[in-house]
Order: sequence, then structure tokens, then C-alpha cells
Amino acid sequence: MRNVGRLRVLLGEGVMKKLISVGLLAALLYSGASAQGLLQNPLPIKGQVLDPEGRPVAGAFVYAHRDEGLRGKLPRGVTDAGGNFTIEVRQTGWYVVGGSKPSEGYATTANPFYYPSPEPPSHLLVLENRPIPFVTVRFLPKAGTLAGVVTDAETKRPVTNVWVSLCRAEAPKYCHRLDSRNPAGRFEVLIPPEPLTVQVSAAGYKDWVAPGGRDPSATVIRADSGGRVELAVALRKPVQSFYAPAVPELEAPLPLLPVDGAKLDPHYPRRTTVVWSPVPAAASYTVEVEFCLPGGVGGRECVNPASLEARWMPPQAGIEGTSYTFVFLGSQPGRWRVWAVDAAGRPGAKSAWSNFDFWL
Repeated sequence: MRNVGRLRVLLGEGVMKKLISVGLLAALLYSGASAQGLLQNPLPIKGQVLDPEGRPVAGAFVYAHRDEGLRGKLPRGVTDAGGNFTIEVRQTGWYVVGGSKPSEGYATTANPFYYPSPEPPSHLLVLENRPIPFVTVRFLPKAGTLAGVVTDAETKRPVTNVWVSLCRAEAPKYCHRLDSRNPAGRFEVLIPPEPLTVQVSAAGYKDWVAPGGRDPSATVIRADSGGRVELAVALRKPVQSFYAPAVPELEAPLPLLPVDGAKLDPHYPRRTTVVWSPVPAAASYTVEVEFCLPGGVGGRECVNPASLEARWMPPQAGIEGTSYTFVFLGSQPGRWRVWAVDAAGRPGAKSAWSNFDFWL
């Protein structure tokens, strides 16, 4: 069984990277769910993808997953010239159906950062011996593009590994985090045509918050639908007192549960609660959860971590307590960290990453 699981991970890695690049949640990581309950003959889901004006979108990536979250390989497809698609699934039940076409500015409907409205995602019931279900997936207006170059403020050299955190100004609980690794220090990401706060982080540097000192009166950035905004980010070492914050930075919470390195029950649905210590003067907390490819001895090492963001996940920002519950992606390693946010919206120090493992 372990050899089969490793083969699945190996086969899925290349496809996973491709889907991440086009904006779909990287859901081709494989779970440890058994084949029990799978249908011998797949059932089709049919539908059509439309743009905001109701016109069909050709070449859009579409996917379906069970309503309670991902389990196993993500059924997927591509729309034809009329925006039509067929996806085959191997389990009955309620499904969420969505899609994306990043090349035309349509971000994935799987991420609530782009689709934070209370309107539920397109979902339907799939049963045997019933008419083929049909669903219409509607895109919101095209996203804009945020691009940036990150350098060391002293050496002017590129900072090659950075984390870019974006949060909607009108709904700050809805955030998106990009892990960018680029030898030239460049990053690029689709953003909704709404005001956003931007934070850029890198190991060994103070966090950079837009606008980075260019216009102290500005607190957010915005790209129009189909537009583009470019940032020049200069990161500074924390030892330079001139750039120390005007108020003391909130201390980092201490991750309590699960303990670092914990091996958790790999069986579906993998509901997980993380707990941390309270921080004085914290108004809320933000949690970051990442999933990984299994690596190292026994497959328990976190390799190629990627942010876990999906419509079934509760918002990871604006948390008022000291715990957060979510359903993890699959039977593989993961990690999480947390930081406090004060009443003015200033983020505190981030905790260390705490690793856990659902690998069979």
C-alpha cells in the first residue's frame, strides 16, 4: 500500500504544479482514502461556463469536488468553444463545481478571496439512475494583476523567496497568500478589482506593508478589472532602528496543539483543530495552513509547501479566539503558523511553523 501511495504522489506532482500555475487550488495531491465506495462506472456532470455578461467562456479549466471537501483525485475538464463541459465523478453525493481561466483574468472560483459573497458556489446532487445534472458556472468580472520586484534594501540584490499576503480591505477575513520563489525576486498574482492590503515577508527581514513609504497616506492598493499594478519592494533587516515600528510589535503566539511533528488520523474527513496561546493586546489572529508533498524518511517531511485556501475553509484571518478548525486536503504532511493582529490592523510576529502529518 505504501508503494502505491508513493506512486500516486509521484504521478500527481507534475500535474499539481501545472494546476497551481493556472490558479486552481492544487488539489491533485492524493488522499489515503480507499477505493471502497467508488462507482464502477463514472457518472457525468455537465455544465457551461459563462462570463459576467452571460457569454460562454471557451478553454476554461473546470473541476468538481464533494461538498464536504476534497477526497482523492480532483475530477476536472476544459470547456469547449461553447463553454460546455463534462466532468466524470466516481462517487455519488453533493458536489461543488467551479473553474478558472487565468489567461483571461478569471481567477479560480475555489478561493473565497476572489468570491467572498454569501452566494453559495455552484453545487449539485449526483445520484445513480437519475438525469445527468447540469450546472452553470458564472465568473465575476476579470481580475487585475499585481506584480512586484523584491530586493534587499541595502545590497539591492533580489530576495528570491518571499510570501505575499493579500487581504480584501472591505472584508479583511478573506485573504490570499502567495509563496513566490523567483531568482529575480519577481512575483505576479491575480487580484480582484477591489481595494487590498498587501504584506510582503521573507526570512530575516521586517515585513513590508504597502505602500512601503512612497505615499504614507495610502493604506491599500487597487487594480482595475483587467488592469495592472506594479510594486517595488525593498526589504530591510530588523536591526535597523530607524525602520522599527512606532509601537512595539505584538509577540508571536505559541502553537500548542497539535504538537510539532504530530502524526494525525489520516482517515477522511481529517478535521483538524489548531490551538495557540493568547497574546496581550491582540484584537484578532491570522492562521496560515499549508499542505505538502510527502518527502524524507517515511514520507513525513514537508516538501514543496503550498497554501491551503478553499471555499470550504473558514476564513483564516480575523479569528477572535485562540483556535481554528478546518478540514485538511489529503493524507499527506502539512504545517501551520499563527500571528496576532492589533486593533489598528498591524500584524505581529509570526509563530514558527508547526508540522503535522496525515501520511499513511
